[in-house]
Amino acid sequence: MNPTDASRGAAPARLFFLALLGVLLVYAGSATHLIDLPGVYMDAVNPDYLVAKVLNRAHADQLVAWVLPGNYLANRFPVLVSLYHGLQQFWLALPLYAIFGMSVDGIRLTHMVFAMGVLVAALLLLRRAQVPLWIAALAGIALATDPTFVFAFRTQSYITMSPVAWLLLSLAALSGAGERGAPLSVRHYFASGVCFGFAVLGYFVYAFYLPAMLLWMLGMARAQPTGAPTGRGLKDAAGWLAGLVVGCAYYVLGYSLVARKVGGGLAGFVAYLGESSTRLSAFPTGLSFDDRVATATSFVESVFTNDWQRALMFGASEPQPFDALRILLLIVAPLVLFAYAEIRGRSTPLMRMAIALPCSFFAVSLVFGNRLGGHHFMSFLPLAYVALAAGLAAMPSDARGRHAAAIIAAGFLCALAAINLAATQRAFVTLARTGGVGLYSDAVNRLAADVAALSPSTLVYFPDWGLALPVTLITGGSVATSAIVNATEAHRLLCGGRDVAIAIVGEDRAGRFASWAHDFQWQGPRVKTFLQRDGKAVAQLGVYASASRGESACRSG
Repeated sequence: MNPTDASRGAAPARLFFLALLGVLLVYAGSATHLIDLPGVYMDAVNPDYLVAKVLNRAHADQLVAWVLPGNYLANRFPVLVSLYHGLQQFWLALPLYAIFGMSVDGIRLTHMVFAMGVLVAALLLLRRAQVPLWIAALAGIALATDPTFVFAFRTQSYITMSPVAWLLLSLAALSGAGERGAPLSVRHYFASGVCFGFAVLGYFVYAFYLPAMLLWMLGMARAQPTGAPTGRGLKDAAGWLAGLVVGCAYYVLGYSLVARKVGGGLAGFVAYLGESSTRLSAFPTGLSFDDRVATATSFVESVFTNDWQRALMFGASEPQPFDALRILLLIVAPLVLFAYAEIRGRSTPLMRMAIALPCSFFAVSLVFGNRLGGHHFMSFLPLAYVALAAGLAAMPSDARGRHAAAIIAAGFLCALAAINLAATQRAFVTLARTGGVGLYSDAVNRLAADVAALSPSTLVYFPDWGLALPVTLITGGSVATSAIVNATEAHRLLCGGRDVAIAIVGEDRAGRFASWAHDFQWQGPRVKTFLQRDGKAVAQLGVYASASRGESACRSG
């Protein structure tokens, strides 16, 4: 990156880094505010909960772990946990949890670093594309205060938002080039392809951007300066595709391990894929085209209003002040600015891509219909800020209109940041009052704290979906865990002097704890209920004490 651009009034490199630091500090304020809220949800730590098996050797072989067949090396190092995303979050989080610790605070700080990666990539892209530093900085601050962005990294959206950093870097590799008539080199295209492959590895939905990326990359390859070597376009395109293959190679490794485990060669692997697709209902039938468009549109709206995450954290959502205005500023305004720039001949490759990418994603998403959710569309948000910044930078820059354009752009971005701050603050107020609801309640954090206080020799069963993963990570794997209640195993452990505990979701209205006591041939457990702040039961923990064993029970067992 060339940090200076006299023709556009760009600042030296040190001012860029100061601006970037300011953006990161603004975000850090939101990321650390009420850091323990909402409660840690299961998919908000999947797959990085697996770091507990690496960082805590005491129970490395006795912790819950969901990994694809054949994809757990030495029962500690996962390759793939899913057919549709890699383990970037696991590998990137591993050193961070070693630094921050495996706790609620450690989770938030680790995910804060992921978010900062997105902000850094966004500002690098804007500067590579010659967007004035002050516009890039204000856009970065507005994004850093956006409630959707802030709370994406406190919900399961962290895994679908994080890879947008790679997408932005892929664009940056092909932006701002061709300066002084110099063509891009093949390594730029290769680097762009690798970054895009990493984005797809982060989560499969980033492949929805591929049609737009291919068109842009091919267009860039054809638009070489006069005098560029003949055939460069084809060579550059091949370089980009080669990078894409390299970026996605991790999938091949994981799939190969699955194929080896399930057996049957390629046919066996294809059969496994078919069974998995059927089980997931990845391609719904019976949905009309209009229904698919309406569903995708509702998901996009839920991203730009933060409605998706409010519903997760608070159990319900209702229209908030300025929701419509935020949609106007982040969706309508970039489109208007783009149309204006095209008419005036001032449009840039970045502007076109920032508009084309969501269109590409939206079109491909229709194939999956309602099998997607709002969290899959989270990457639209940073792209909207990039489009807005690029559009504002393309406003008139002649002597007569420069000052007016600057005032409009600054006012626009400052107003957006103020609206975002207000919306984020409202969400924090609700969080402080409710602590979150259901499996997003801080009751889950308190359950994990009680599990961590159990004897290290205790085995904790998690028969219900939603508790095993956050508890495993928050406790740092200090207690052995299992997802399946095994009565024979529990009886043996109890007779051997080890306590057994079971954590369930909700309240034990069906007498499950008593039924398990019968199966264990043991006395009933001491039970503690974990309530959300309105008094509703979120979870219960029953501890069967080995000290209460009877000689006859163990002899008969």
